[in-house]
Amino acid sequence: MAILPFTSSLAEACGIAERIRQGASDIVSGEKGITVSLGVAACVASTLSPQDLMESADHALYRAKRAGKNRVARADAWGQ
Repeated sequence: MAILPFTSSLAEACGIAERIRQGASDIVSGEKGITVSLGVAACVASTLSPQDLMESADHALYRAKRAGKNRVARADAWGQ
């Protein structure tokens, strides 16, 4: 988990997550590349608690994995 307190938008956080994903994919372990799936959520007025924020990011993470892995997914307007 990464918390980005000085990130100004969800789009900016997704950009950082994408750079992390790309950096990890550049690492080679033996002959296999490393893949990373990331879920990104933002703390907005409708986010009631830190737990809600983590659950939103977790839902986005599993959506990224279901969509084929090695990608970044962002939480939608409803936090899922």
